[in-house]
Amino acid sequence: MNLLYYCDEYPPARNGGIGTVVKLVAEAMANRGHRVIVAGKYWENQGRKSKTIEQINGVTVVRWHKGSYQTLGVMACSLIRNGETRKKVKAQRVFNHTHRLLVNLIKEYHIDLVEMPDYVDDFEHNEFLEVVKCVFPVPLLIRVHGSVSFLYFHLNGKEMKTKVRQDREHLNRADAVCAVSEFSGRYVKDHLSPEREVDVIYNMIDDNMFENTKNVEFGNQTILYFGKIIEMKGVFSLIKAFNMVAEKYPMARLKLVGSGETDKAQQLVDSRFSDRVEFVGFMPHAEIIDEIDKASFCVIPSYFETFSMAAVEVQARRRALVFTERTSGKELVEDGVDGLLVDPDNVSQIADKMELLLSNVELRDKLAKRGFESCRKRFSSEIITPQMETYYKKIITNYS
Repeated sequence: MNLLYYCDEYPPARNGGIGTVVKLVAEAMANRGHRVIVAGKYWENQGRKSKTIEQINGVTVVRWHKGSYQTLGVMACSLIRNGETRKKVKAQRVFNHTHRLLVNLIKEYHIDLVEMPDYVDDFEHNEFLEVVKCVFPVPLLIRVHGSVSFLYFHLNGKEMKTKVRQDREHLNRADAVCAVSEFSGRYVKDHLSPEREVDVIYNMIDDNMFENTKNVEFGNQTILYFGKIIEMKGVFSLIKAFNMVAEKYPMARLKLVGSGETDKAQQLVDSRFSDRVEFVGFMPHAEIIDEIDKASFCVIPSYFETFSMAAVEVQARRRALVFTERTSGKELVEDGVDGLLVDPDNVSQIADKMELLLSNVELRDKLAKRGFESCRKRFSSEIITPQMETYYKKIITNYS
């Protein structure tokens, strides 16, 4: 098969969960002998070039520089005086041009299938976009990772009409929709496209993640969080909980990896424990894995996760995990069996679960071992890759 993935956060560019997942799937498919192209728009790593092409682990990566193509929109609407109309014309022009760039790649590389995420950066910044007419000459698969309308609904309890419209138009042009969890699939059925069939295939994790894991060093009481430093990730509740834990456990330390609202987070740290709370900022993925290995256990009490790559990476590195009970949390972790679950609003509960792992090394190690075994059986590349390959072939066959 010849496969094209659209992704605007493909490593080594700064990326989140979608970029990590696309890289894993793309390289897994390349390793199985398929021709794989990944394309997207980027600000960084481009210089003044409008387009770069490189080979990374068997994958052809095409990066277009965002600025080079946004000028097309500026030129298109420069003579229009109405502000709203100008924005609409610019947004549509840029988005349509992206579509044409992808169509050209489909022809050039004889693509059999295109995969795109439900989250597209252009949607977030341009509420005027209409995507209904932008269809491809080959089947389109949309993977449901978590769109803007999805996030807004679960944080605010109501729909953002413009984003719902865009997401619905985006999904309706797809030939197949596949969610990364049952939780994300339910949102599509309940709010966007109830008549659509939504398949579920979990994200995979690199099988190398299971190799060379290390035991927790004796006496290690370092608690690790990694992800964005924002309220949605539950990090503010975690810091408040650590203030409670730190009084009882003078050797306990909290390390937070990630960027975001760091100043706001630092203000929540009790001044008595400021020397035991470390904010280290953004880290490349390889360095984060090293931090997991150095930790006693990890805490990720997020309010919203469609599928947390961070959580399964913790399990793969054989570390105990305190995870959220909300959204997809119960799909990934069974409370008390292969990890611990918490309500991100319940600061006392988060503190209690941390104290439990600090005081009971045997339980901590048991949860870590079971989490490792569960993760390998459910989310390894060895398990997920054949599922994705069979799924792609089915979509292509049904289209033709």
